[in-house]
Amino acid sequence: MTMALVLAGLFPPKGTVLEWNKNLNWQPTVYTELSRNDKLLYSPFNNNCTTYHELYKDFLRSEEGMKLLKSTFGSHNYIKKNTKWDKDPLSVIFGTMDKLVIQKELKLPLPEWANGIFPDGLTSDFLDFLQSTSGNSKLKQMTGGYLLQKILKDTNLKLTDQLPKKQKMSLYAGHDVSIFSFLSIMEVYKRHRPQYTACVIVEVHTIKNIDRIRILYKEESSSNEAKVLIVPGCEEFCPLTKFTEILKDNIFDDEICSKDKQCCRL
Repeated sequence: MTMALVLAGLFPPKGTVLEWNKNLNWQPTVYTELSRNDKLLYSPFNNNCTTYHELYKDFLRSEEGMKLLKSTFGSHNYIKKNTKWDKDPLSVIFGTMDKLVIQKELKLPLPEWANGIFPDGLTSDFLDFLQSTSGNSKLKQMTGGYLLQKILKDTNLKLTDQLPKKQKMSLYAGHDVSIFSFLSIMEVYKRHRPQYTACVIVEVHTIKNIDRIRILYKEESSSNEAKVLIVPGCEEFCPLTKFTEILKDNIFDDEICSKDKQCCRL
């Protein structure tokens, strides 16, 4: 739906042969929907990438991971007691947070038990778990690292005239977790829950014969302002070679595919 709305705004049918209703300026253009097995935008938690799941288990067994499980035990146990939802802490806290946020935004009544943890306590635990999904460079590679790799490849194709000359941009629609993962791998994430309508803009500039990357973040649709995000160790218009070098440990490593085919893109 988000992609359809964006495309309808970019390519309004009014005054064109596609206009079919003078009172409804709406005719979304065609877009490609990725399969659930495509790793570009989906969280590894939603697919069968064994390598990611094993690495995440290792993270949870680390000192940082054990501290996370201990700090969120109260919320997890409280939700299980009130909902009878007996799954792992991440699934329970993620799922509960999403459901309560949506109910609140739709102005629907929340269950009485939710007053004990929502929004403050549950939001904090949700953010802790969210950050844990990209808790180190290996985990980052298999979350936002796919998308960064694709963007860098497409950027190089554009700069070497291997893409159609009329192509001005590539547009991707994902989830709030997709936004988090992408910000995280570029080391520009500041602790918050991305809104469902948030977007990250990656611009390519050539300034004084040097190809550069500029990152912008629009946190919510009600704001017209997009914030400039600067990758640590670089500047606003970051040279492409420097940008790639700084983030090389977070970019997806194709060697993972030789060990675990389920972790590769189609």
